[in-house]
Amino acid sequence: MFFRMRSVILCVILSIASVAYATYQISPVKLVLTKKEKVASLNFKNDTNEEKSFQVTVMKRDKSQKTKTYQLTKDLIASPVIFKTLPGKGQLIRIALKNPQAESEEDDYRVFIKEVPQGPAAENEVRFITEMSIPVRIRM
Repeated sequence: MFFRMRSVILCVILSIASVAYATYQISPVKLVLTKKEKVASLNFKNDTNEEKSFQVTVMKRDKSQKTKTYQLTKDLIASPVIFKTLPGKGQLIRIALKNPQAESEEDDYRVFIKEVPQGPAAENEVRFITEMSIPVRIRM
C-alpha cells in the first residue's frame, strides 16, 4: 500500500514538472473607442518557443442572461481575425467601431484572442488552449 501511494505521488510530481505553459504579452489591457478615435490597436507578442496560430472574435455581453454570456457582434470589427506568430514576434490587431449606433457606455464588449491548436494531439497528451479577453469601452 505504501509503495503504491509513493508511486502515485511520484507520477503526479513528474507530470506537473513536465507541464509547459504559454507566455504572451498584450498591450493595452483595456481598449477605449470614442467618436473621434474609432480605431484602437492591440499589440500581441508570442514569447513561446513555437509558432502559434490565433483567432480573434469581438463579442457583446447579452444582458438578458443572468450570467455573463457573450454573443458575436457586428458593432465592432477586428483585423486580422486569424493570424500566426513566430517565436518572439508580435502582431498588431486593430479593433474598429463599425456601428455608430453602438454608443452606449453601458454595453460590455470584449475582444477574445484564442489559440488555435496545431494538428491533432498525440496519444495520452493533454493540450491547454489559451484564450484571452480584453474589455472594450465605447465613449461618445
